[in-house]
Order: sequence, then C-alpha cells, then structure tokens
Amino acid sequence: MIKIKNLLAIGLLAVIFWPLTGRAQDEISVLSNSEVINGNYYAAAPTVQVAGQVMSDVVVAGSVVEISGEVGGDVLVLGGTVRVTGHVHGNIRGLAGTLVIVGQVDKNVLVAVGTLRLDPSGEIQGQVTAAAVTTELNGKIGGSLLLQGGVVNLNGLINGPAQVYLGKDGSLNVGDQAILTGAVSYYGTKPANFSAKAQLASPARFYAQPIRDASSTGWWHWLVKFFSVAVLGMVLIKLVPKFISQIVIMADNSPVTSLVKGLIWLVVTPLAIIILLVTIIGWPLALLLSFLYVAGFLLAQVFVGLIFGWWLKSWPPLMKPLAKWSLLSLFLLGLLVYRLLAVVPYVGGLVVLLGSLLAWGALWQVIRGEFAVIK
Repeated sequence: MIKIKNLLAIGLLAVIFWPLTGRAQDEISVLSNSEVINGNYYAAAPTVQVAGQVMSDVVVAGSVVEISGEVGGDVLVLGGTVRVTGHVHGNIRGLAGTLVIVGQVDKNVLVAVGTLRLDPSGEIQGQVTAAAVTTELNGKIGGSLLLQGGVVNLNGLINGPAQVYLGKDGSLNVGDQAILTGAVSYYGTKPANFSAKAQLASPARFYAQPIRDASSTGWWHWLVKFFSVAVLGMVLIKLVPKFISQIVIMADNSPVTSLVKGLIWLVVTPLAIIILLVTIIGWPLALLLSFLYVAGFLLAQVFVGLIFGWWLKSWPPLMKPLAKWSLLSLFLLGLLVYRLLAVVPYVGGLVVLLGSLLAWGALWQVIRGEFAVIK
C-alpha cells in the first residue's frame, strides 16, 4: 500500500506536479471511450482524460485529470483538479488540490487533498481515509470514515464508524440528509452542528482537546521542505539542464568516488573555514566558503531527488512506464520518494547522509571537470 502523509495544505503540493509530462510535447493526454487497455495505463500531461476501459491500474498526473471510463484496478493520481465520474473497481489513492467523486469506487479511498467532495450520486463501497482542508460528503460510503480536516460537511450515508479530527479553527456540520449508522466521534475545539433531521445510530462523542498550531506540526515542516526544494529544482532544471544532467550521470557512473569526495567536502570544508577565519585576510574567502557550504545542503536535496528519479527510471519494472518522462518529471518523482524515505525511523537518517554525500561528490567532480575544460 502507498502511505500518504496527512497534509491539510496539500493543494500547494499538487500545484508543483502539473509539469509532470510523460510526453512533454503534449498539452493533453486522452484515452478515448473506444480504447481498451489490457494492462496498466500511465499518463502525465497538463490535462489527462481517461474515458476508455483499463483492465488493471491507472497511474496519472496532471493539472486537470478526468476519469470517466472503467478502471479494473486501482487509481493512483497526482493532480490539481481530479474528477472521477466513471467506475473504479479498486482503490483511489493520491494527492490533489481538488478531488470530486461522482461515480462509483468499489474499494477504498486514501487521499490528501485541498478539497474533497463526494457528490450525491457518488458511491464509495469501502472506507475513506483522508486529509483535507474542506470536505463535503453528500454521497454513500459503505465503510468507515477516518478524516483529518478543517471544514467538514457530512450530508450523506456513512455505513460504518466515523472518526473526525478537526484543526484549530475546524468545524463539523452534519446536515439534513446525513445517515450515520456507526459510532461517531470527533476531536476539536468546539462542538459540531447537528441538524435535527440527521439520523445517527447513537449520540456523537465529542473530545475537546487543544490543537497545536499547524506551523509546529511535522507534516507542515515536511510540506514546506518538499515544496521549497521542488521549486528550486524546477528553476535549476529550467536554467541549466545540461549541468544538472552531468551531475546525475556522474553520480550514476561513479557512486563510490562521489561518496568519498562528498565525505571529504563534509569534513574538510568546516576545517578550512576555521583556518581562514584565524587570519584576517582570509575572512572574505571564509564567508564565501561558508555560504557555499550552507547552500550545498539545500542543493544536495535537489541533486538527490534527480538521482533517485534517474535510478527509478533505470529500475526494470519502471523502465517502460518512465521511458518518456522528462528530467523534471523524474526529479519530482525522485524527490517525493527521497523525502518519504527520509522520515522513516533509523533508515531515514542514513538515506539523507548517503544521498547528500553522493550529491556533493558528484557536484564537486562536475565543477572540477568544467574548470579543467576552461583551463
């Protein structure tokens, strides 16, 4: 299963994924209603339309994603606005600015979005696990509901237990058409608004608790770091794609050498700065070296994201689906994988250290090579 962090402001994350273009020249990727895909279907473009029949999984990314066909397996989506009007026989998992479900989902929904809306005609037969700023559930949910959000409006059928965690200024509103057959519990700073016409199997349980400010929570820091590095990487790839590619190729061709030279940079640079500070005339150079050393930590994350994306493309099971992905697409995918691995207990620290050493060493070798050409 794909684990997605509980990000209430995930709309910001979705914005940076629009450049993911498997076919960079296409503005729109379309699977027409007359087409049938026997295996998995992969697509990435500013606009993705899936109107045909896919026997297995659908993996798509785009600014606007519309799924109106029939999907035999799961849907994994990264997008700005995602609209599902067709029939998904498996699960829906993903990150999006807005997710609207009008059709039918036979299994579960696991998403982190800005806005989650289940229309009255929409049906999810399994459970819903979501993090959203705004949630409107007006259709049918056959299983349980586990939700972390800001504004939550329940006005449909939920056939299992419902558990809602509200933010500092969050609110829960249960409307006239709400039918909640399971136990309802919610956590927040104020009681919910229940319509007199709402049908509850048992009285809802309210747990008043102080909510930490969003800026102090782990998911916020994770999002800020990811977004900052993603934007920086997008700019660098746009400005110096050739230089960036050289760093990735260097790390891939000479990983051991890059690790060793990265370790030298990590240890020797602070010592050099201290020595330069001892001498008055060395201060300007020490300040410049200090700036480069600090900047190296941020740049390393960009290069590691690129390297991870390159390795994923070289992995046999992903070679075909990622074959047409652009450098920018691979960077965003690699950065996502890297940042998720970085938060894994025990393993995460080692991943960050080795990745940084690899990136610094590759950067050092490429820069030295450029200077050698100049000489």
